[in-house]
Amino acid sequence: MNYCGNSSVGRAQPCQGWGREFEPRFPLSIMRRKSIVLISNNFWTLFRFRYEIIKHLVKSGFHVHLIAEMDGYQDKFSRVNMTFCHNVNFSGRSMNLFNELRTYLKMQKLLNTIKPLYLFSYTIKPNIYSGYLCRKLNINHIPMVTGFGYFFNILKKPLRKIVHYFIKQSFLHA
Repeated sequence: MNYCGNSSVGRAQPCQGWGREFEPRFPLSIMRRKSIVLISNNFWTLFRFRYEIIKHLVKSGFHVHLIAEMDGYQDKFSRVNMTFCHNVNFSGRSMNLFNELRTYLKMQKLLNTIKPLYLFSYTIKPNIYSGYLCRKLNINHIPMVTGFGYFFNILKKPLRKIVHYFIKQSFLHA
């Protein structure tokens, strides 16, 4: 399928419209979704460890959406145009099922609205939630494991096995 929507096979034909020829570099569906999402537990980690990457993505023409818990560092991103901060409470070490379901549904609503081309996730909860959501919403997912600390050193063995299972399942789409 070429970029104009015709069903011809082979190289894309230039689009005709309003007297001008237009041949995009990417399919129009990708051009409309030229946004990237980065998800972490808090904005401090995004600012401290990912700020240069975010600036580079913005310079490359992407709309960068940051999803994390508001902690004061979201204001540091106001200097970078085309960066959007969204508040989602990942509630650290909490395992309250109601809160976790609310977080999952809020992320689902955000991702449905943003419709990103790629999603980068850091830390364990964002990795698990975004892994399932990316599979469901057909988003390219790039999870990054920054450590296993609490979940694999402190949790009891049965709970550790459950968390490990969720991680494996969420990374299947990545």
